[in-house]
Amino acid sequence: MIPDLGPKMSSAMKKVLGEFEDQAQRYHKETFRRKFEELKGTVDLRLHVLFRGQISGLHSICTKRFQNEVETALKREGYNFAKVVLNAKEKVMEIFDKEAQAVMVEGTDWSYDHDRELLLNDIEEQASRLRKDEISRVLDRLEKQVKTELEEPVALVFAKPSETIWDTLIAEFEKVKEAKVEAFKEKAAMGLNATEEDITEGVEGLKVRAWTALRDRLDGECEPTHLLLRLRE
Repeated sequence: MIPDLGPKMSSAMKKVLGEFEDQAQRYHKETFRRKFEELKGTVDLRLHVLFRGQISGLHSICTKRFQNEVETALKREGYNFAKVVLNAKEKVMEIFDKEAQAVMVEGTDWSYDHDRELLLNDIEEQASRLRKDEISRVLDRLEKQVKTELEEPVALVFAKPSETIWDTLIAEFEKVKEAKVEAFKEKAAMGLNATEEDITEGVEGLKVRAWTALRDRLDGECEPTHLLLRLRE
Protein backbone atom coordinates (compact mmCIF):
# COMPACT_ATOMS: atom_id res chain seq x y z
CA MET A 1 0.00 0.00 0.00
CA ILE A 2 1.30 3.44 -1.00
CA PRO A 3 0.41 6.15 1.56
CA ASP A 4 -1.72 9.04 0.20
CA LEU A 5 -1.67 7.56 -3.31
CA GLY A 6 -4.98 9.14 -4.30
CA PRO A 7 -3.96 12.74 -3.62
CA LYS A 8 -0.54 12.12 -5.20
CA MET A 9 -2.10 10.79 -8.43
CA SER A 10 -4.65 13.61 -8.53
CA SER A 11 -1.87 16.17 -8.10
CA ALA A 12 0.29 14.54 -10.79
CA MET A 13 -2.57 14.40 -13.30
CA LYS A 14 -3.60 17.97 -12.60
CA LYS A 15 -0.01 19.18 -12.96
CA VAL A 16 0.68 17.35 -16.25
CA LEU A 17 -2.59 18.36 -17.89
CA GLY A 18 -2.21 21.90 -16.60
CA GLU A 19 1.27 22.22 -18.10
CA PHE A 20 0.04 20.89 -21.42
CA GLU A 21 -2.81 23.40 -21.49
CA ASP A 22 -0.45 26.29 -20.70
CA GLN A 23 2.11 25.33 -23.35
CA ALA A 24 -0.18 24.11 -26.14
CA GLN A 25 -2.89 26.76 -26.22
CA ARG A 26 -1.33 28.48 -29.27
CA TYR A 27 -1.95 25.40 -31.42
CA HIS A 28 -5.03 24.80 -33.52
CA LYS A 29 -8.01 24.13 -31.24
CA GLU A 30 -8.91 20.79 -32.86
CA THR A 31 -5.29 19.60 -32.69
CA PHE A 32 -5.02 20.84 -29.11
CA ARG A 33 -8.20 19.02 -28.11
CA ARG A 34 -7.15 15.76 -29.78
CA LYS A 35 -3.67 15.79 -28.28
CA PHE A 36 -5.06 16.76 -24.88
CA GLU A 37 -7.39 13.75 -24.93
CA GLU A 38 -4.51 11.48 -25.99
CA LEU A 39 -2.36 12.75 -23.12
CA LYS A 40 -5.20 12.43 -20.67
CA GLY A 41 -5.81 8.84 -21.82
CA THR A 42 -2.11 7.98 -21.42
CA VAL A 43 -1.97 9.51 -17.94
CA ASP A 44 -5.22 7.79 -16.96
CA LEU A 45 -3.87 4.41 -18.14
CA ARG A 46 -0.60 4.72 -16.23
CA LEU A 47 -2.27 5.91 -13.05
CA HIS A 48 -4.90 3.18 -13.35
CA VAL A 49 -2.12 0.58 -13.03
CA LEU A 50 -1.23 2.14 -9.67
CA PHE A 51 -4.89 2.25 -8.72
CA ARG A 52 -5.31 -1.48 -9.47
CA GLY A 53 -2.21 -2.31 -7.46
CA GLN A 54 -3.48 -0.31 -4.50
CA ILE A 55 -6.91 -1.99 -4.60
CA SER A 56 -5.29 -5.42 -4.88
CA GLY A 57 -3.09 -4.71 -1.86
CA LEU A 58 -6.10 -3.39 0.03
CA HIS A 59 -7.98 -6.61 -0.75
CA SER A 60 -5.18 -8.73 0.74
CA ILE A 61 -4.92 -6.55 3.83
CA CYS A 62 -8.68 -6.67 4.43
CA THR A 63 -8.94 -10.45 4.13
CA LYS A 64 -6.10 -10.89 6.62
CA ARG A 65 -7.64 -8.25 8.87
CA PHE A 66 -10.97 -10.10 8.87
CA GLN A 67 -9.36 -13.41 9.82
CA ASN A 68 -7.29 -11.80 12.59
CA GLU A 69 -10.31 -9.92 13.97
CA VAL A 70 -12.38 -13.13 14.18
CA GLU A 71 -9.60 -15.31 15.59
CA THR A 72 -8.76 -12.72 18.26
CA ALA A 73 -12.41 -12.40 19.29
CA LEU A 74 -12.79 -16.19 19.51
CA LYS A 75 -10.08 -16.31 22.17
CA ARG A 76 -12.30 -14.33 24.56
CA GLU A 77 -14.75 -15.97 26.92
CA GLY A 78 -18.46 -16.00 26.17
CA TYR A 79 -18.25 -14.96 22.54
CA ASN A 80 -21.09 -15.26 20.04
CA PHE A 81 -19.60 -16.56 16.79
CA ALA A 82 -22.26 -15.11 14.48
CA LYS A 83 -21.97 -11.67 16.10
CA VAL A 84 -18.16 -11.82 16.00
CA VAL A 85 -18.18 -12.58 12.26
CA LEU A 86 -20.75 -9.87 11.50
CA ASN A 87 -18.86 -7.20 13.46
CA ALA A 88 -15.55 -8.13 11.83
CA LYS A 89 -17.14 -8.10 8.38
CA GLU A 90 -18.72 -4.67 8.88
CA LYS A 91 -15.45 -3.26 10.24
CA VAL A 92 -13.35 -4.61 7.37
CA MET A 93 -15.77 -3.48 4.66
CA GLU A 94 -15.87 0.00 6.18
CA ILE A 95 -12.06 0.13 6.01
CA PHE A 96 -12.10 -1.11 2.40
CA ASP A 97 -14.68 1.47 1.28
CA LYS A 98 -12.82 4.31 2.97
CA GLU A 99 -9.38 3.36 1.60
CA ALA A 100 -10.67 2.52 -1.89
CA GLN A 101 -12.53 5.83 -2.13
CA ALA A 102 -9.38 7.64 -1.02
CA VAL A 103 -7.44 6.32 -4.02
CA MET A 104 -10.03 7.43 -6.60
CA VAL A 105 -9.04 10.28 -8.95
CA GLU A 106 -11.61 12.86 -10.03
CA GLY A 107 -12.31 12.89 -13.75
CA THR A 108 -11.68 9.17 -14.28
CA ASP A 109 -14.18 6.35 -14.80
CA TRP A 110 -12.42 3.98 -12.40
CA SER A 111 -14.52 1.70 -10.22
CA TYR A 112 -13.89 -0.75 -7.37
CA ASP A 113 -17.42 -2.23 -7.27
CA HIS A 114 -16.27 -5.58 -8.67
CA ASP A 115 -13.36 -5.66 -6.22
CA ARG A 116 -15.79 -5.05 -3.39
CA GLU A 117 -17.88 -8.03 -4.48
CA LEU A 118 -14.76 -10.22 -4.69
CA LEU A 119 -13.75 -9.15 -1.18
CA LEU A 120 -17.22 -9.98 0.15
CA ASN A 121 -16.99 -13.42 -1.49
CA ASP A 122 -13.56 -14.06 0.04
CA ILE A 123 -14.80 -12.97 3.46
CA GLU A 124 -17.80 -15.30 3.17
CA GLU A 125 -15.47 -18.18 2.25
CA GLN A 126 -13.24 -17.38 5.23
CA ALA A 127 -16.28 -17.16 7.50
CA SER A 128 -17.46 -20.54 6.22
CA ARG A 129 -14.09 -22.15 7.00
CA LEU A 130 -13.97 -20.54 10.44
CA ARG A 131 -17.57 -21.65 11.06
CA LYS A 132 -16.66 -25.26 10.26
CA ASP A 133 -13.74 -25.03 12.70
CA GLU A 134 -16.08 -23.62 15.34
CA ILE A 135 -18.64 -26.37 14.68
CA SER A 136 -15.88 -28.94 15.15
CA ARG A 137 -14.97 -27.36 18.52
CA VAL A 138 -18.63 -27.41 19.58
CA LEU A 139 -18.88 -31.09 18.62
CA ASP A 140 -15.72 -31.83 20.61
CA ARG A 141 -17.23 -30.23 23.72
CA LEU A 142 -20.53 -32.07 23.29
CA GLU A 143 -18.73 -35.38 22.77
CA LYS A 144 -16.89 -34.90 26.07
CA GLN A 145 -20.22 -34.16 27.76
CA VAL A 146 -21.71 -37.34 26.28
CA LYS A 147 -18.80 -39.39 27.63
CA THR A 148 -19.18 -37.83 31.07
CA GLU A 149 -22.96 -38.31 31.19
CA LEU A 150 -22.71 -41.96 30.09
CA GLU A 151 -20.43 -42.91 32.96
CA GLU A 152 -23.15 -43.23 35.59
CA PRO A 153 -25.87 -45.02 33.52
CA VAL A 154 -23.39 -47.61 32.23
CA ALA A 155 -21.93 -48.19 35.69
CA LEU A 156 -25.40 -48.59 37.23
CA VAL A 157 -26.75 -51.16 34.73
CA PHE A 158 -23.61 -53.25 34.97
CA ALA A 159 -23.61 -53.04 38.76
CA LYS A 160 -27.14 -54.51 38.84
CA PRO A 161 -27.51 -56.58 35.66
CA SER A 162 -30.95 -57.79 34.62
CA GLU A 163 -32.81 -59.07 31.56
CA THR A 164 -33.62 -55.46 30.61
CA ILE A 165 -30.02 -54.22 30.90
CA TRP A 166 -29.75 -53.25 27.24
CA ASP A 167 -33.22 -51.69 27.05
CA THR A 168 -32.41 -49.56 30.07
CA LEU A 169 -28.97 -48.64 28.77
CA ILE A 170 -30.19 -47.70 25.28
CA ALA A 171 -33.03 -45.62 26.74
CA GLU A 172 -30.55 -43.66 28.88
CA PHE A 173 -28.20 -43.31 25.93
CA GLU A 174 -30.97 -41.94 23.71
CA LYS A 175 -31.82 -39.30 26.33
CA VAL A 176 -28.21 -38.13 26.46
CA LYS A 177 -27.77 -38.22 22.69
CA GLU A 178 -31.00 -36.34 21.87
CA ALA A 179 -30.26 -33.69 24.49
CA LYS A 180 -26.85 -33.02 22.91
CA VAL A 181 -28.32 -33.01 19.40
CA GLU A 182 -30.87 -30.37 20.42
CA ALA A 183 -28.14 -28.37 22.15
CA PHE A 184 -26.06 -28.47 18.97
CA LYS A 185 -28.97 -27.43 16.75
CA GLU A 186 -29.73 -24.45 18.97
CA LYS A 187 -26.09 -23.41 19.16
CA ALA A 188 -25.55 -23.84 15.40
CA ALA A 189 -28.65 -21.88 14.40
CA MET A 190 -28.45 -19.06 16.95
CA GLY A 191 -24.77 -18.73 17.82
CA LEU A 192 -23.06 -19.87 14.62
CA ASN A 193 -25.48 -18.75 11.92
CA ALA A 194 -24.86 -22.15 10.31
CA THR A 195 -26.52 -23.32 7.10
CA GLU A 196 -28.99 -26.21 6.98
CA GLU A 197 -26.25 -28.30 5.37
CA ASP A 198 -23.84 -27.49 8.21
CA ILE A 199 -26.47 -28.38 10.82
CA THR A 200 -27.41 -31.65 9.15
CA GLU A 201 -23.77 -32.65 8.76
CA GLY A 202 -23.01 -31.67 12.35
CA VAL A 203 -25.97 -33.64 13.75
CA GLU A 204 -24.94 -36.78 11.87
CA GLY A 205 -21.37 -36.36 13.04
CA LEU A 206 -22.49 -35.88 16.65
CA LYS A 207 -24.63 -39.04 16.54
CA VAL A 208 -21.66 -41.04 15.27
CA ARG A 209 -19.46 -39.58 18.02
CA ALA A 210 -22.11 -40.41 20.63
CA TRP A 211 -22.38 -44.04 19.48
CA THR A 212 -18.59 -44.32 19.41
CA ALA A 213 -18.43 -42.94 22.96
CA LEU A 214 -20.97 -45.54 24.11
CA ARG A 215 -19.08 -48.31 22.34
CA ASP A 216 -15.78 -47.24 23.92
CA ARG A 217 -17.42 -47.09 27.35
CA LEU A 218 -18.91 -50.57 26.91
CA ASP A 219 -15.59 -51.95 25.66
CA GLY A 220 -13.98 -50.65 28.83
CA GLU A 221 -16.73 -52.12 31.00
CA CYS A 222 -16.42 -55.50 29.24
CA GLU A 223 -12.69 -55.91 29.75
CA PRO A 224 -11.89 -59.35 31.28
CA THR A 225 -10.86 -57.88 34.62
CA HIS A 226 -14.12 -55.95 34.93
CA LEU A 227 -16.24 -58.92 33.84
CA LEU A 228 -14.53 -61.25 36.33
CA LEU A 229 -15.16 -58.71 39.06
CA ARG A 230 -18.84 -58.50 38.12
CA LEU A 231 -19.14 -62.30 38.06
CA ARG A 232 -17.55 -62.61 41.49
CA GLU A 233 -19.98 -60.05 42.81
